[in-house]
Amino acid sequence: MLYALPQPTDRKLSRQAAEVVAGLLGSKVVSDRQIVIGEPQCHYAVRLNTEHFWFGARFSPSIYVTGGTHKRIGNAVVPFFASLKMPDRRMLADTLLPRASAELRIPVFVSEIGHGPIASEILCSAEVRERIGELDFQTIRTFLISPMQIRVIGQFSDASQAARQIMVQRDLLESIYRRAMPPNTSLERTRGR
Repeated sequence: MLYALPQPTDRKLSRQAAEVVAGLLGSKVVSDRQIVIGEPQCHYAVRLNTEHFWFGARFSPSIYVTGGTHKRIGNAVVPFFASLKMPDRRMLADTLLPRASAELRIPVFVSEIGHGPIASEILCSAEVRERIGELDFQTIRTFLISPMQIRVIGQFSDASQAARQIMVQRDLLESIYRRAMPPNTSLERTRGR
């Protein structure tokens, strides 16, 4: 998908959207100069980090991009990676999981068929299924998730609606992480190894 170069009014509209979301979520707006191939240019971001995740949302006038990455991602084996709604061939998430798709009422794709059982178990658990049910997939273009990461591109016409979706996405990431990583699992770096 191609996006047009931003116009001066885009910066103003992006900032206004980010300010509304930041106000609703008790955060602040920061400038964002990141350019990601295949994503709209977003001039402003809102950071919503948690204990375990670097999490935030970037804004263009009508599109938000959420991203969350575990603070210790390099120390864990990721049990699955899934794309919801549409396959994502860039991430090799193009194997449909029929059971999970039927149960969640949204197509679920994984990167390897071996990831299917654990992905289905976690995504179809009551807590995770409830969070997925709160998502508005009509406004979501791309949805990639694992227990260690999330990346979503969504459209919005109302910043308060975007704020609700962003918080559901953050809560979903935390829920999947808790289900996939037992409480006694340590991701702390071991010294001397």
